Amino acid sequence: MNSRERFVRTMTFGRPDRTFLREESFWPETLRLWQRQGHIADYSSITRMFVFDRMEQLPCFTEMVPLYEQKTIAEIGNHYIKQDANGALLIDQKDQASSLFYLKFPIANRRDWEYHKWRFDPERMDERLQRDWFAPGQPLIDWSELEEREKNRDFPLGISVGGYYGWIRGMMGPEESCTIFYEDSDLVREMFQARTDIVVRFLEKILPRFQVEYAHFYEDMCYNHGSLISPKLVREFMLPEYKRITEVLHKYQVVMIDIDTDGNHNELTPLFLEAGVNCLYPYEVAAGMDPVVDRRKYGKQLIIMGGIDKRALSRGKKEIKKEVMEKVPGLIKQGGYVPNIDHGIPPDVPFENFAYYRELVQKIASDC
Repeated sequence: MNSRERFVRTMTFGRPDRTFLREESFWPETLRLWQRQGHIADYSSITRMFVFDRMEQLPCFTEMVPLYEQKTIAEIGNHYIKQDANGALLIDQKDQASSLFYLKFPIANRRDWEYHKWRFDPERMDERLQRDWFAPGQPLIDWSELEEREKNRDFPLGISVGGYYGWIRGMMGPEESCTIFYEDSDLVREMFQARTDIVVRFLEKILPRFQVEYAHFYEDMCYNHGSLISPKLVREFMLPEYKRITEVLHKYQVVMIDIDTDGNHNELTPLFLEAGVNCLYPYEVAAGMDPVVDRRKYGKQLIIMGGIDKRALSRGKKEIKKEVMEKVPGLIKQGGYVPNIDHGIPPDVPFENFAYYRELVQKIASDC
């Protein structure tokens, strides 16, 4: 069974030869530390050492076009002042993946949106389709060549369909993205609708040509006690936009529609399911998420990816085995589950602990 078949059977609660195994994510410091210690040459070393199923995404770009130039404006001691692709100004610490400190976001009010919204014009679809805006140098895309290349693939193909709260947080910052719903609700609706118009047009252009197995939303809208905005606001402002997109995805029989959000999303899970989403990731244990509890609660409505506590990997093999065995065998047997660490793996995890964890997961995946 190839990765594409394995993906579909795993996500539809079928019986694959083994469960689908996706790659893990790591802090950059973790990889640099393991390199210095001689465990790996680079990230690709990890993909060769352990079993990971291949998965790729089409270059669907829903951000502003054209992007701003990413550049370093100044260097002060151990920090850089930079401009990012959205035009925001930030402080970045050298050689460390710490949280970025933003000095200025591109949008704070309607005047700023009016200045920037031409970059989110859904009528400029040819410009979006012409280039791979994710890639350095923005190479031209030959969609016919890409279509031909993907015809006989043996791995799942996906498409990024953006997000809403996660998007305006990146445009406005964490404080303004919470208060703007009350200060200018019409602006939020206009921004969200423009976003949806772009995504829907993209999907209607691309999905007739490619059989896509999964679609990915990014929100990152929760902290350790719940959502950063109320479920009432999610229902009023986000659900109508989600439904416009998932309606198109369902029309083209996309198997898995996932949302990436950290933190505790228990109060939002029913809303996401109502919106047409069927998968959540990464199930952050420290924030109170429990994949075993949610499997009992939601059954086959919900595909779960993640849910293995990263903190166990820093403690030792006994703790790793306990964490894995309490969750992974039962969830894999029930289907609709992909075992992963619940966030990027931090540098306090020794390589030998990661290797033990991953080999244990691989064995369970093959045995169940």
